[in-house]
Amino acid sequence: MNNNTSKIEVKRNFYSLEELRTIVFNEKISKAAIYSAAKKGDIPTVNVGRRILVPAEYVARIISI
Repeated sequence: MNNNTSKIEVKRNFYSLEELRTIVFNEKISKAAIYSAAKKGDIPTVNVGRRILVPAEYVARIISI
């Protein structure tokens, strides 16, 4: 048995709109505003079933601005 404990780093590919609101905007804009921007195409999204997801590359780009 190997007792090495190594950490596995998992890179996220998508975030939910609520996570985007928290991470990028620190909840300073409303949920309605985030969903409206996504619906208008101002925020790139991918629909997976009923979930609306934002590509991680977009989130990283916004954070780095």
